[in-house]
This record gives sequence, structure tokens and C-alpha cells, in this order.
Amino acid sequence: MLDSTSPTRLPDEVLNSNNPALECHVPTINAFLLHARTKKSYLDDRIAQLESSLNDLYSERDALDCEIQRHAATLSPLRRTPPEIISHIFTLALTPDDDEKWYFQESAPWALSATCARWRSIALSPVFWTTISNGVDNFDISKLETLLSRSGSLPLRIRFWTDNEKDMNQGEIRMVDLLAKHCARWEHLLIGGAEELYARIQHVRNQLPMLRTLEFDLFFDIPPDTESALDIFSHAPKLEEVSSNMVFWRDPIPLALPWPQLSKYQTAIDWTALPSLASATNLVECTLDTARDAGVVPDHIQRVSFPRLIRLSVSSTALLACLDTPILMELYFHHCEKCNENDFDTTTFLNALPRTVQKLVLDIKDTTIAILDLTSIMGALPAIKYFGFMEDLSADVVCDFLRTSAPQAPAWERVALVVCEGVGPPGADVFSILLETLETMDWEGAARRLRTLTFHINSVLNSTPSPSIRNRLAVLQERGVDIEFDQTYSHFHGNSVPEFFCIDHD
Repeated sequence: MLDSTSPTRLPDEVLNSNNPALECHVPTINAFLLHARTKKSYLDDRIAQLESSLNDLYSERDALDCEIQRHAATLSPLRRTPPEIISHIFTLALTPDDDEKWYFQESAPWALSATCARWRSIALSPVFWTTISNGVDNFDISKLETLLSRSGSLPLRIRFWTDNEKDMNQGEIRMVDLLAKHCARWEHLLIGGAEELYARIQHVRNQLPMLRTLEFDLFFDIPPDTESALDIFSHAPKLEEVSSNMVFWRDPIPLALPWPQLSKYQTAIDWTALPSLASATNLVECTLDTARDAGVVPDHIQRVSFPRLIRLSVSSTALLACLDTPILMELYFHHCEKCNENDFDTTTFLNALPRTVQKLVLDIKDTTIAILDLTSIMGALPAIKYFGFMEDLSADVVCDFLRTSAPQAPAWERVALVVCEGVGPPGADVFSILLETLETMDWEGAARRLRTLTFHINSVLNSTPSPSIRNRLAVLQERGVDIEFDQTYSHFHGNSVPEFFCIDHD
């Protein structure tokens, strides 16, 4: 057989040009083509056989790889992890975060139960299905029925808001009616919406044996009299924490609650509602946001006593003066000139505070406060360990305050201040200005207890300390004083004012 790859010795002018072959070359060419095509067919058959064998090898390898993975998986530590441990991990994954204290991510239990058979058997435990929220996508009556069924008889955490301020749609009505049938299992309840929502749950008044925490907002007005007071939750033997009308800062509402058993209460309040708190003698934490149009204090208003109150947040000096808090330890004061008072009266403020206060955070808007005011406050509260001022103070005021107040605050441990520029030439380094003051303070004497200073520098020009400033900070740290510069105001504010005590008038 002619080797199909051997040359035919045809002239280049025949093979490498468009010239026609000579008659004498035709037999040679035909013979080559015949044998070359036969050889090519033979090679194609061989390639097909090899490809078939290679595919068989690939298939065998893939099958073996699957078996390796299956057998290796049997040695996975996760497979040997007891269901109790996995259940605990799931519980951590479903824990509410700081922003959603009432309910965790709604999709989590559904995703966990759809991962594998073992996870599903664990995730179908009733404890993972006790949180209900209609504030997530694709929530409907069928999902609600599934959640109620899978939760068994365990206590429920419920968040339910109506989309409309006036009317409820048919889907919301069906869900509220179904939830009401399980009212004996309500433990944590967050609701808000139209008047119809509250009308449809009126009949649960005496059927709330497990209710512990309650947060609600009304999208409607209630006449300010005791006969019209909202009393749905007046008979809840375990109710301890209540927050009313704080989300949208609506008008204060008359309420009938089991006041003597409450330990935490948060509300928008006016002078007509204040006397109702007289029986809330077991409150430990309280936030009272005075209505924008509260006006002057009526002559007949008497001081309300909170003998066990430890932490308080208020938005009015006049309201603070009406409260008797003999063992108060923390005060968060939010003053807004546009909403409440024309001036921040330091004397009235101090006269209303017991000397037991150890943490004081001031959030004073639209008011110019002098260094003398801050210094006098420190001098009148000798037990202060934590002082925070959440609004802008010029760098020179901050420096004067630190120099003059440290000797009068022997219990100081932490100070948090918002600093803006206000001394030296334009663009002066606020970091340097503060450090120069701190370095001249007597840390072995009057300031010996002050261990942490936190500043939020409200200046674009001074966003990052220089290397030399960082070295000076290290020197202060060696003296036992930590200096922190927080560039994010929300983080700075959140570290000083816990969420329960926040009052925002912006």
C-alpha cells in the first residue's frame, strides 16, 4: 500500500500553483488519492475507537469521583456532630440582630429545612418556627398557616403591620383573624396600623397569659379620656416591657396597662397621660418623649415617683422636673428647642436630678451651651463616671471643659464628645489641639480616674491622625488613658445611647 504521507514527486509548479496537472501526472495523483482516502478512513475509525475508550474512562473516573466524595463525606466531622449541637448552631443563626430585636431573618428556617434530609429533620423542630413577620417578601396566609402549624404549642414572636393607614386588605384580615386564634401563645408582639387592626383583636383582652413584651403604633386618634383608653392589653399577667407610638412619633394616647408590673416603658407622652404613670412604681427603665405641642406644665400636675427607676431618657426639662427618681443611675437627655423649650435651663435641670447619676448623655440641639453650664453640671453630679455630649462643641470649648471639669469630677472614667473646629487658624489640626490639652492635664492627680476619651471629629479636614499624633496617643495610653477617635457618628452615638433610650426629633 502506498504510504499516504510519502511525497508523489510532482513538480512544485503543479502542487503549489493553479496550473493544471499534465496527463502524465494523472495516474500518480489518482493512486495517491485512493490510498490516502483509505488511510484517512482507517485513522478516523481508530480515533472513534479511542474516543469511545476515552469517554468510557471519563465516565469511570467521574463515577469513582462520586464514590470517593460519598465515602469521604461519611468521615466529615459535621456528620458526627450530634443533632443537639447542630440545633444550637441553627439557633445562633436565627438570633435577632441589633436592628431587628423582634424577629430574625424570615427566610432562614425555610432555607435550613430545604438543605438536606438531616438538616430538615433538625430544622423542623418547633423552636425554629415561632417567629412570624408579615414585613417580608411573599408572606401570605399559606406561609402563616405553615408557621403556626410547625411552631406547635410554643410561645410566638409576632410582627404585624398593615400597609394602609385606614383600611386593611382581605389578606391582612385573614392573617390577623388567624393570629388572634393563637393569642394565648403571644409572647412578643409588635403591631402597628389602622384602627381596624385593633378592632379585630379587641376580643383577646383577657386571653394573653404569655405576653411579655409589647410594641405598637396607632395610625388613628383616640379621644383623650379614660373611657376611650386602649385597653386590649390591660390584662396580661406577664407583661413587663411596653413601647407605644415611638416609631412614627404620633400623638400620645390614653392607655390602660397593668402598670404595677411593668419594668420597662417607652412612649410619646403629654401632660394628660403623665398621671397614669403614678402606679408604674416598678419601672426600672423608661423613655418618655414629650409631645411637640405639650405646652407649659399644668398647675395641677404632681410629681410622679419612680422609686426603682435606674435608667431614664427624656426630651424635656419640664418633664424631668415632674419625676421623682431617687436612685437614678443613667440619664439620656434629648433637648430640641423647636419641639419643647426655648432654652436649656441648667438650674432646673440640675435640681431635677438626684446625685446618684453615674452616666449622663446630653443630646442638645439648636441650643448654645456654654462651658460654664457643662462645668456646673459636672460639679453638681460628683458620682458621674460616664459623660457624653452628642452635639457639636468647638475644639476650644472641649479643651476648656476638660481642663476645668476634671478636678470637679473625681469619679470620671469615660467621656464622649463631638468636636468641631473652632480655635486656631482655618484648617487647624483638631487632633493636635486636643492632644496639647490632654498632655497638660494632671493625670496623676485630678484626672487620675479618667481612662477613656472618645471623640467624634466633625471635620472633613481632620479625618485621620498623622503618624506623629498616633505616637502622642501611644504616650497617653502608656499613662493609662485610652484616646479614641470615631469617624462614624452613628457608631459614636450608638455606643453612648442604647437603642431603647434613643429619641430622634429630626
